[in-house]
Amino acid sequence: MHIVHQGNDQIPTVSADEYPLGKLGVIGVMFDTDTTKTANVSKATVAAIDNFFDNLMYEKIDDAGKTIIADEIALGQLMAVLNLNDRFIYTGSLTTPPCYQKVFFNVLSNIYPIKKYHLDYYINVVKKRAVPATKAADNGNFRKVRDATDKHKLIFVKGDPPADDSVQEEETSAAAAAALALTIIFVIVVLIAMALTVYNCVLWEEVKKLESGDADAGAQELAGEDKTKGVEA
Repeated sequence: MHIVHQGNDQIPTVSADEYPLGKLGVIGVMFDTDTTKTANVSKATVAAIDNFFDNLMYEKIDDAGKTIIADEIALGQLMAVLNLNDRFIYTGSLTTPPCYQKVFFNVLSNIYPIKKYHLDYYINVVKKRAVPATKAADNGNFRKVRDATDKHKLIFVKGDPPADDSVQEEETSAAAAAALALTIIFVIVVLIAMALTVYNCVLWEEVKKLESGDADAGAQELAGEDKTKGVEA
């Protein structure tokens, strides 16, 4: 996938024929459905990629060529999870006619995972919309491989590693697990306290009953003694 950026300022030191569209910079992102070939990324990165391709709504483009307007394209969310530090940079050309030269390319070295159904939707759209003369319906976006030359000025840039959001996910999961454990312990303590309270109340009632029973028995015994004395008298 190519994300083309156009600068607002023109280049005064060169002719318009050389830079007809001004400064152009491209970020190239490679995707693959085979996860054995892709970078090891976090769940958050996978979710951002899925959300981006969901927004494109390829599956809703029909044979009639109906115009589909997306509510939003989550490009910013996608860019936020990409590793922009490690990339190949070179001077190339636009990949669509008229193929203007001197375009500054940044191709990310990481290959990112894409769901097969997203790729299938895209292939389906290409087959429906491709101009027969281009043979794109059969060959897709295939291009002949060309060896790099000095004019390309190919350089591999390796910057500082990006923040590892997988570590953040692990920390978040650990914190959630700890919170859940504390909640369970708290609930157990409350249940034990409630059980002890009920037990004490029941025990207290039993003690009262026993005391009341002893008192009644004592009263009956005294009453019996009084009757005996009365008979003797």
